[in-house]
Amino acid sequence: MAVKRKSERQRLIEQLDALVSRKVRDRDGWRCVRCGSKNNLGAAHILPKGRYPRLRFEEYNLVTLCWLPCHEGFWHKSPVDALIWLEQKYPGRYHRLHELAATAAKPDVKALIAAYEDENNENCQRHN
Repeated sequence: MAVKRKSERQRLIEQLDALVSRKVRDRDGWRCVRCGSKNNLGAAHILPKGRYPRLRFEEYNLVTLCWLPCHEGFWHKSPVDALIWLEQKYPGRYHRLHELAATAAKPDVKALIAAYEDENNENCQRHN
């Protein structure tokens, strides 16, 4: 079977996903915002990136969750409970995300990568 090669756009999207994920985990103190775990962390989309592609790289649409039990075992398996928890933890966020989804522009992947890299370079210079 032939190996499918990734397009330049797919590589850029993966790069931006990684940059945004790191930024969200930094913002959340490298802890699961639900249980406080420091293990197996990832940035989880509140509104799914497949259904809301314009919010895929929006930091406000992401929270740091550990894979198990919080992301896979709670967020995806108990969506009603997850939304109740989200509203208690972050009042109004879900509603504001839906408003943002209605007006968000299509993301410019290259411009977002450049902005994250510029911000990272500034942060590095401040710490040196």
